[in-house]
Amino acid sequence: MASIASITPEQVRDALREVIDPEIGIDIVELGLVYGIEVEDKKVSISVTMTTPACPLHTYVLESIETTLKKAFPELEQIDVKLVWDPPWRPEMMSDRAKAELGWKPDERRPGVRWRLASRKARSRPANKRKEDAR
Repeated sequence: MASIASITPEQVRDALREVIDPEIGIDIVELGLVYGIEVEDKKVSISVTMTTPACPLHTYVLESIETTLKKAFPELEQIDVKLVWDPPWRPEMMSDRAKAELGWKPDERRPGVRWRLASRKARSRPANKRKEDAR
């Protein structure tokens, strides 16, 4: 257990890897839901978002964040978790590991590191048929 003077945002981020999005099954850090972490004295402030404002389990996720941090850092006196919507979450915010776990593939058709999610149906049709469907 780290002393309060030595708790870093990186340690908090690592602890938050224990918080799993119950609908997706991947931790909130890999999903790109953690926007900011500030550590000051015996206080931690975290800004997080959800994949959608209509997320039915947002209360569960927020409570899990607080419970996880209390367990990891019992010496903290205050944990503030702020739910934010700006910027809106986008799939591109996920880590490469999360994208791979969810079936995303690097898109070789475009330069740079871009990802796409091809449906099984689309992958099973010949390329020329997929082009016709896109029109």
